Amino acid sequence: MRKVPLKLREISTRSFTNKIIYPVMIAILAISGMLPHTLYAQDSTEVVATTKKDTIVFNGSITATNKGISTIPSSTLGKAATIFYFSFRKDKLSFEPELRFDMEDLKPWAFIFWWRYRIVENEKWRLQIGVNPSLSFKSQSIIKNGETEKILAVERAPTADIAPTYFLSNKVNLGLYYMYTHRLEGTTRNTHFLAFRTNVSKLMIEDYEFRVSPQIYYLRIDGQEGIYASSGVSVNKQNLPFTLSALFNRKINSNITIGDDYIWNVSLTYNFGNRYIGL
Repeated sequence: MRKVPLKLREISTRSFTNKIIYPVMIAILAISGMLPHTLYAQDSTEVVATTKKDTIVFNGSITATNKGISTIPSSTLGKAATIFYFSFRKDKLSFEPELRFDMEDLKPWAFIFWWRYRIVENEKWRLQIGVNPSLSFKSQSIIKNGETEKILAVERAPTADIAPTYFLSNKVNLGLYYMYTHRLEGTTRNTHFLAFRTNVSKLMIEDYEFRVSPQIYYLRIDGQEGIYASSGVSVNKQNLPFTLSALFNRKINSNITIGDDYIWNVSLTYNFGNRYIGL
């Protein structure tokens, strides 16, 4: 019988899907449909600024993509994925869970639970910090009672980040982003991610809005390091809740052996809009 490291939490794939995945999906879809809501066309930052401090702002999205990509190579899925994202914000504090699944059989890919706090927020500057007790899932085969059984090994990866952003206008902003991850299981332990980001939005062509988000980043995974460039582009039609986007990521100079030199994907996202919960 093959022994699996004790730190890995072993869960049979079928049991996990039946007992956890399906109930979670039903619950989050029910929440998104049952909450009292009002939809707004204006930018979400403008809407939040006008709400009372005793109000929770809720929004979310469901994304289908041809390839699950992460800027951390060891966390990339590399095949079709579905991503459920939610944001609950009260004043300067927000909770942003993101549930990522392998689209083929609904196995979990990663669960991310960001808690973020905006230390500074005005017309020109935003400074945000966050912590995240994320979980990633890896399929493994073990021999149990003489039979091969597939299990999901859960790898815990507590993470923290900080993100200062400067707004040149309501269409253009520049920012730095630093993230540190310490994996408690798996083959890697410490990951440092530092990026310079630019975001250009509200580029209108008739009723279509375009957004471009290029970044260049430095990545260090244990003793290996590299420099990469990536860019996201998206388009949506006004008054429709759907967004079509693409992400491109290329290695510039790196000795990190994990991951491909060039990856890309295309995604379709359904956005819930903004909903308000009075307390």
